[in-house]
Amino acid sequence: LREDAALTLGDLGDARAIPVLTQMLEDWRPGVRFACAVALGRLGRAEGMASLQLARSLRLGDDFGQLNDQIHEMCAFSLALLG
Repeated sequence: LREDAALTLGDLGDARAIPVLTQMLEDWRPGVRFACAVALGRLGRAEGMASLQLARSLRLGDDFGQLNDQIHEMCAFSLALLG
């Protein structure tokens, strides 16, 4: 449910979602963090860049690090979209 909410916020294109998405980048569930990175990229606002850069270095618990790597890659992709 949180993943869908994050993606919907990104689709809406409203910059007021940035603080919420930024906070959710620290969610314990990797899927939520991934969706937030996607959403921030979709918003296309420079205000999300600092959060995405921070999330690239954040390592929250997962079994083998693979999910963190995927999240870091999505953050990098979203940052590239932002320029």
